[in-house]
Amino acid sequence: MTAALEELRREVDRFRAWADTHPVEERSGEWEVHYNGWEELNEAFIALVSSASCADWDAETTETVLYTIARDNEMEWLIEHLAQNPGNLLCLAERALGSDMWEAKWQIAMALGGLESRRTEAESLLLRFAHDGDEYVRRRALLALSDLNSSHVQDLVGPAWDTGEEYQRIAVLCALHQVGSPLLKKYANLAEADGREYLAKYATYIREHGTLSGFTLQGIPVVDG
Repeated sequence: MTAALEELRREVDRFRAWADTHPVEERSGEWEVHYNGWEELNEAFIALVSSASCADWDAETTETVLYTIARDNEMEWLIEHLAQNPGNLLCLAERALGSDMWEAKWQIAMALGGLESRRTEAESLLLRFAHDGDEYVRRRALLALSDLNSSHVQDLVGPAWDTGEEYQRIAVLCALHQVGSPLLKKYANLAEADGREYLAKYATYIREHGTLSGFTLQGIPVVDG
C-alpha cells in the first residue's frame, strides 16, 4: 500500500498546487473539472483503494481519500468506484462522520443508499448522516434512506420540513413518494400552502397525479439547489 499511497499523495499535492491558483472566492460551480490531471489522479486513487482495506488506512490516508472524493463532486466517479467494495464504503462512511468535508459526505451518503446488500449497516450510518451539521448532507441522507425504503423516513420528514428550507421540503416530498408513505398528501398540501415556486410545482403535480412518478418538469431542480 505504501507505494500506492505515496503516488496518490503526489497527485493530490499536484491538484492542491493547481487549486491554489484559484482564489476561494472564485471556486464556484464545477471549478474542479477544469483540472487537467484528473486521469492521473483517478488512476492513483483506484490503485490505493484496490490495494488495501479501509480498515488498514491510517488517519492521514483516510483524510487523503476523503479529500480526493470531495474534489470529484461533479462526476462522482471515485465514490462509485470505491462503493464497489461495500466493506470499504461502510468503513469510510464511519470515519467520514466526524469530517468537515461535506462534499465527500453527501456522496458517501448517496452511495450508502444503494447498499441493499448491507442494508442494516448502511441504514444505521445514514441515520447519523441525517443529523449532520451540513444541510446538503442531511438532505442526501434522507433521500438515501428512502432509496433503502427505510421505516425511519417518516420520523425524519417532520424535522426536515420544519427547517423551512425549500430544498429540504422538496426532499421530504421525494422521500415520502419513494417509500409510498400516506403522509405524501399531507405534505403536498403544506407545500402548496408554502407557495414558493419550485415547491409549489411539486405540490401541484402531486395533487393532479397523486404521485411524483414521471415528474420531469424542465428547469425544476429535484435536490441540487
